[in-house]
Amino acid sequence: MTEATRLQSSLGERSGQLLLPEKRGVDCLCVFSGIVCPLEASRQLHMPIQSVKVVDWEPAATKIAKHNFDMIDDTALPQNVEDITEQHTK
Repeated sequence: MTEATRLQSSLGERSGQLLLPEKRGVDCLCVFSGIVCPLEASRQLHMPIQSVKVVDWEPAATKIAKHNFDMIDDTALPQNVEDITEQHTK
């Protein structure tokens, strides 16, 4: 078994060891991630999601993502990725 395979097979078990802020979940920033597959992975690992900010150049991908995850905010980030600053991530 390769190291990558071993790590992948134990991911669910190891996710319980993550240190998350008290009474909060993870704040996610998804830039051009399509239908936000990382959020589905987080859901399957039972990781609490606090907020999700999304920017994508494909409106259909954002529409699908918002259908699957009601906490998505697609208005918090500038549509031009070059205009995103550290301030947007706080």
